[in-house]
Amino acid sequence: MGARSISIALAVILLAVVEGCGPNLSPTAVATPPALPVTVLVNQGYVAGPLLVAAPSLTDLLAMVHGIGVRPGLDECQRFQDLRPGCWLDVKDPGDSLLIAALINEPCMLTNSVSAALSSTNEISVTVINSGSCPGGIPPGPSLSLLAIPLSVLPTDEITLDLVHPGIPAHSTRMMVDLRRPLDVHTDVQARIHDVDTAINSAQQDALKRVTPGQTVAFLGIGTNRWTDTSLGCPIQGRAYPPADARGLVVFMRGSDQPQLAMEYHWSGSTLTFCGRVPY
Repeated sequence: MGARSISIALAVILLAVVEGCGPNLSPTAVATPPALPVTVLVNQGYVAGPLLVAAPSLTDLLAMVHGIGVRPGLDECQRFQDLRPGCWLDVKDPGDSLLIAALINEPCMLTNSVSAALSSTNEISVTVINSGSCPGGIPPGPSLSLLAIPLSVLPTDEITLDLVHPGIPAHSTRMMVDLRRPLDVHTDVQARIHDVDTAINSAQQDALKRVTPGQTVAFLGIGTNRWTDTSLGCPIQGRAYPPADARGLVVFMRGSDQPQLAMEYHWSGSTLTFCGRVPY
């Protein structure tokens, strides 16, 4: 082959590489997170409370929500018939689902879509796309909605659940949910409410002792977890801990002295463990 023919052949090869036939020079493809089926069971719920709570049963979810201290309270929901629909007391648990109480209805905004995706191995993102404006008068208050995602499509592990409102970062939040088997589910809602309330109050009292005098603490979020010994996942170096099947709650508090960090607490039974300050 002549020199001219060789040059033409090389040019053709180079052109093919530039146009994408050469895999080594192609731009890296950005993988789209796998979409998850999410169902909005109820669009209207509690008008005051946390932005995000989740549990693998409706009983546990209601206990978490009421243990945090929503309004109306469980007694009022049971006493007054007109409150029951917004308290989800007549909702049938779909079973084998992660139930999620999430703030997806914003004042002056119309919810267009709610989607869920597995953004990493153990992280689920629930994204809300909103648009709209107040037509006039007093805007409706925000309320929690009840969502469900089948457990069959979720990791059987401790997962992080994110609620994302693009453009409204103040209303984006996260929590942890223990989905390891066997699931830690409860049937006595009042007893579970007591557990949640006790864990939060215990964490708050301890947090007040750790902030600078005169500073305040605020509740950030709560989740579920389990640990294999009595250190509850936060061992002190040099100390021995007996093994245990310790199932409990993770509570996050924020001190006004270090607002960029959260104080993390693990609670199981009557034991509360401070695990340090972490980004949240």
